[in-house]
Amino acid sequence: VYSLYAALIPSVQVYSFEPNGMSFGLLVEHIRVNGMSKKISPFCIALGKTIEKECLLFNQALEGAGGSSFSTEFYRRHGRDTEPSFSQAILSFSVDGFLEIFSINPPDHIKIDVDGLEPEILYGARFALSHAESIMLEVENRTPDQVKSDIELPLKRLGFEESLEFKDFGSGRNRLFRKRDLRVI
Repeated sequence: VYSLYAALIPSVQVYSFEPNGMSFGLLVEHIRVNGMSKKISPFCIALGKTIEKECLLFNQALEGAGGSSFSTEFYRRHGRDTEPSFSQAILSFSVDGFLEIFSINPPDHIKIDVDGLEPEILYGARFALSHAESIMLEVENRTPDQVKSDIELPLKRLGFEESLEFKDFGSGRNRLFRKRDLRVI
């Protein structure tokens, strides 16, 4: 949905990443139905800390289902005794590595909804974030101390501050950070 809405802005080119193969098919279908294939470039890859081959473990093997992640995060959330319902081989890129390999300019705005891998993606997106104006993250399954150390502090070091007018909307999971205005007036 975020990709489709962003693509409504005439000057915007959207790069959308969905590692879940079943959800990726749904994303592509929505792009087709809405006539957005020239505005949205979808990729069936994961984003993470580095460039590597990964195994995506599924809590539920359904299109649009959440709770899938790489093994360390999957077992942290679901317990060591939990067996994934499905496993999919996937290529994972750091955001910065993806931009460099494919000669893509860094984004102005970033939206991340990854079920727990936010710190790894932020680590692999330092160059991109140094150029971005805003970043929205869906943050869940973390204590307030983890959010502060893993998300807020790294973003603060990159010049972002939370936009508090959105913090209490909806479930409160979506957090918007904007680049601080460092101009001297």
